[in-house]
Amino acid sequence: MKVEKGDRIRFLNEVGGGLVTRIEGSLVFVEDEDGFEVPVSASEVVVVEKEALRLVQRVPHQTIKMLPLSKL
Repeated sequence: MKVEKGDRIRFLNEVGGGLVTRIEGSLVFVEDEDGFEVPVSASEVVVVEKEALRLVQRVPHQTIKMLPLSKL
C-alpha cells in the first residue's frame, strides 16, 4: 500500500510507529507519540490506517429533517 501524508504507520523492524507528516523521495517522516519527527525509509513501514478512512469515520451520519416554511 502506498504511504501518504496523514497515514498512520508502524515500523517493520522496530517497535513503534506514528503519523506520516511528510514524504521526501523514499524517506517518510513519522511523528511518534512523543511528538518527535523520525525519518525512515518507505520500505521499512507498513500503513495501518489511511487518513481518508479516519476522516470518514469521524463524520457522524445524521438524518436531515426538512421543516415546512410556515415553521421557520
